[in-house]
Amino acid sequence: MRAEDGLYVLGCFERRVTLASQQVRALNLVYALHERRIVPTNGAILVVGGGVAGMTAAAGAARLGYKVTLVEQRDELLPLLRGNAKRWLHPRVYDWPEPDAEHPEADVPVLPWRAAPAGEVVEQLERQWKALPELPRIEVLLSARVVDLGQGAPRRVSLNAPGLKRREVAAVILAVGFGLERRVEGVDFVSYWDDDNLDQSPRRSPARYFISGTGDGGLIDAVRARLRGFRHDRLLADFVGAEELGSVRQALLDIEHEAVAREIRSAGSARDHLYDAYEGLGEKYADVLDASVDAAIRERLRNDVTVVLGGLESVPFSLGASMLSRFLVSRLLFAFGLAYHPGGFSRISRAPDGYEVQFQLGGPERFDRVICRHGPQAAIERAFPPIWEKCVQPMRAFASLDQTRWPIYKRAYERAP
Repeated sequence: MRAEDGLYVLGCFERRVTLASQQVRALNLVYALHERRIVPTNGAILVVGGGVAGMTAAAGAARLGYKVTLVEQRDELLPLLRGNAKRWLHPRVYDWPEPDAEHPEADVPVLPWRAAPAGEVVEQLERQWKALPELPRIEVLLSARVVDLGQGAPRRVSLNAPGLKRREVAAVILAVGFGLERRVEGVDFVSYWDDDNLDQSPRRSPARYFISGTGDGGLIDAVRARLRGFRHDRLLADFVGAEELGSVRQALLDIEHEAVAREIRSAGSARDHLYDAYEGLGEKYADVLDASVDAAIRERLRNDVTVVLGGLESVPFSLGASMLSRFLVSRLLFAFGLAYHPGGFSRISRAPDGYEVQFQLGGPERFDRVICRHGPQAAIERAFPPIWEKCVQPMRAFASLDQTRWPIYKRAYERAP
């Protein structure tokens, strides 16, 4: 979105946060700046952020003929995803059960990639980046920090890279990403993007795990902790790949459409609908589910770990998480007794060989492990507070429409000048 003349922000609040959707949003923005002649053909663009969105925006702008400066505060591009072998990245998995959700290719015209562990996707993107014929148009500044965004269009941007550098550009794109996860006092911090041993046998058995958070990170970690031999790359094939689930998939899409409609009419109203609908789905399709999804879960259910899921709301389902994550957790909840604590917690403290968690009701409970997936603090809030204050409300409202992930650029990036 446009923050002010010459300054544009790539979304920090959108519901769809796959790498492929970030790329589409980046290419949509660059295309709009080009097609509407907001940036003249001889102009320069500065992109802040060397993650997937920033790299894609830079590559797309260069392909359309612009001179580009790409700024990254770390000493390498794609710093967050590097080396991770546990998290599987798929361009469309959040779209399941929509058609083509299992297609493994990110069909973007710039920096395409194929589903793989995060570290391998980084390697794919780097190969694509180095092979860009437009690469000479892109200046990459690493270990660099913007210290003055300038004003107007064109504007002069100042940065330490190291040492003071200044660039006069027609537009600045802030592609600083969704930010780092919030830390919780008293809990050992393990990022979603850090390799961990959650899906391995606990050191002591039996063990109790508390997973706090009901976004995709919390839901999928609850599944990982509860099931033996969990593999992210086998998620679709192992649990929802059966042909007899066709009617269930359609029912899930119907549930989703109704939930979205309710949320538009009244914010927050989708939650109760999702809970009731998933419970009813289990009853209506009990035999189909028992022979497919539930059978796969039952075969992998761990006896050495008990999982408690926690969240702020009365139910663990919201439109902020993917249909696939919600559906799998609904089966654990309704068919296999997954416990859920609403209302959050008032305190977490270290205890001998574990943690003590005080929930809103009842006495404290002991856990061997606590994992908090409370989402990130938006990077733009931390790095550019005045821009954050200006954009936070309209960006949240616009993101709820979930419109920017659909390509608008047609074949524009195929005609490299």
